[in-house]
Amino acid sequence: MVETAQEVAAAEPEPSWRTIARWVFISAVPSGLLVAVTAHISTDVAAAPLLWVMPLSLYLLTWVLVFARRPMFSQSFMLTLQPFAVAAIVVLLMFSTRGKLVTNIFAHLLAFFIIAMACHGELARGRPAASHLTAFYMSLSFGGMIGGLFAGLFAPYAFNWVAEYPILAVLAVLCRPITGTRWPRRWFWPVAAIVALTLIVPSLSGYRIDGPGMTMALRVVVLGLAALSILLLRDPPKAAVAVALAFALIRLYPTDQASETVRSFFGVNKIYEAEHGRFRVLEHGSTMHGAERLLTNDGKPFTGRPEPLTYYHRNSGMAWRLTRCARIKADRSAPRSSGSARAPWHAG
Repeated sequence: MVETAQEVAAAEPEPSWRTIARWVFISAVPSGLLVAVTAHISTDVAAAPLLWVMPLSLYLLTWVLVFARRPMFSQSFMLTLQPFAVAAIVVLLMFSTRGKLVTNIFAHLLAFFIIAMACHGELARGRPAASHLTAFYMSLSFGGMIGGLFAGLFAPYAFNWVAEYPILAVLAVLCRPITGTRWPRRWFWPVAAIVALTLIVPSLSGYRIDGPGMTMALRVVVLGLAALSILLLRDPPKAAVAVALAFALIRLYPTDQASETVRSFFGVNKIYEAEHGRFRVLEHGSTMHGAERLLTNDGKPFTGRPEPLTYYHRNSGMAWRLTRCARIKADRSAPRSSGSARAPWHAG
């Protein structure tokens, strides 16, 4: 007797809580990554209008492609590309994003597209029978909400930089299925713990990267960990550890001179000293919004207030306007006095 499709679907057991939790987890990662990559490219790469449209369009496109009757890309192909996409994010965050804005934006979007395709493809491949589709799509919706809340509401208050981007990239590695032999087996975790402690503990004691030689050594180690994560593509937990350690080294040993980082709803502001302490610079993402001179040309510190630069240097339009307002205020308060008022921001 031949069973009908309805009978086969009815005979399929209900999804376990573990299966539902995996659906929620896999759907949450690309949703949060959408918000994270949008925040990163719109603040740390380039501040352009309607830039958020591109990652959102790619995110929606991945759903269309993986649930099509005839998918354009096979899931095995996307799973093969995903470790390279995560490693690309490591490289992009390791090196400066200044300069080639179009290339950087394209690289971040391509990596996001590949990761989202791999995650959503896993969901499409594990889609249950029609009798359990309600629980399946409810789990996907709930996971998308969780990912969006984490990256859109929780992360801006919890982190003073766009930390959700590398965090979700690491979690994306865990969305992969475990296939093949777990290599290496026994010695990986002890060695990983020793290497992590050796590399992280010096940063806790205040050690900083100084000099081109140490910077090059750091980049070699980070790139080596990214390459290791590709070799461990069949064992997601070990690959995730390698990627997480690479991201941690990038954050713990910054190659720039950022001394303070503040994050708000509008983005990330960095304050650092440049030119061996001659200038103090304020940046919002990749845009310089303020600077002041701390040392004179002969290396001596300024007496009194530092000299403002950029928007507020002595010959700027903003300085002229503020000086004019100060003179008008001084003339109104002391109409008989002679002389001009000196702008307070240039006062000694």
